[in-house]
Amino acid sequence: MIDKKMIMRIFLTAVFALLFIVPNIQAGKVQIPEDTEVKVKFDPGMKISSKLLQPGIPLLIYLAEPVEIGGKVIIEEGAMGKAEVLEVKGASKPGKPGYLKVAFVDIKPKGEYNTLDSAAIKLKGEVESEGGGKKLLSWLFIFGLFIKGGEATLPSDAIYTVQIGETVRLSND
Repeated sequence: MIDKKMIMRIFLTAVFALLFIVPNIQAGKVQIPEDTEVKVKFDPGMKISSKLLQPGIPLLIYLAEPVEIGGKVIIEEGAMGKAEVLEVKGASKPGKPGYLKVAFVDIKPKGEYNTLDSAAIKLKGEVESEGGGKKLLSWLFIFGLFIKGGEATLPSDAIYTVQIGETVRLSND
């Protein structure tokens, strides 16, 4: 059941959108608020594994879905950006799993709109993975002491949800 407060909130949201968002889009300027969720993915040809990476290595990311405001595409799908490896621990003996932590750094606008200073848009969000452990197996068998745990990996074909790191203004001027 919808109460009066809910109707008032919907009404005020619609009025806000009509007064502030739509005119800004038509005028060629738009603002994307901090914490707006965007979808990104890694380069599909990339192998992201604790065996191959070191902390500080940049990774190429792409915008998986366009960013739209008021039905207008502000940042096109495929915009390139950067993630960075924060922590890596390779799998080791006896049966210890690998660990990998990656932070999403920024994305460069693609399309009709660009940031006012042509800078990349800051992102915030992290993803981590831990490989499979084989510690029990290593203790059950004497030769198990020579068994390494599984490496940590991140699927490059997965879509990750991250947030815009700070309010950003874009223009199509």
